Amino acid sequence: MMPQNIFRRLFATALFCAANFSALAQSPAAKPETGLLVRHSSGAAADTTTAANVWLHVAAGESPSPLLAPGAFTSVWSGAINADLRGDFMFRAEVLRGSLKLEIGTNTVLEATGDGSKPSDATKPIRLAKGANPLRVTFTSPARSE
Repeated sequence: MMPQNIFRRLFATALFCAANFSALAQSPAAKPETGLLVRHSSGAAADTTTAANVWLHVAAGESPSPLLAPGAFTSVWSGAINADLRGDFMFRAEVLRGSLKLEIGTNTVLEATGDGSKPSDATKPIRLAKGANPLRVTFTSPARSE
């Protein structure tokens, strides 16, 4: 009887600790989560997941998500770039096919359309503030994914 009672107390304590950790993670003073939210959509269908970075490869005849039919799609990554210090940064993209738009804050800093030949030119220096800088990247596939 005693081992079951100890197990129940440990389980209850573990649940309490997990609940407190979750609350701390949502606190504004908590360290920001890493990763980006990415939403793949095609027509009315959509799928949302997380990604460590802005990177995507979709083979011909496939889709970026098992929940979407193959064909044209749009993927939107959203999150923040966290800068330790204020500074100037340059961005570039390698878009093999399709088009990409990079927005930081309310400014569009890069637009690129890929033909598969070379990466985009680097942007002019973009000033990022110390801390979180809102980021949004929109990729639109060609009519047929290749």
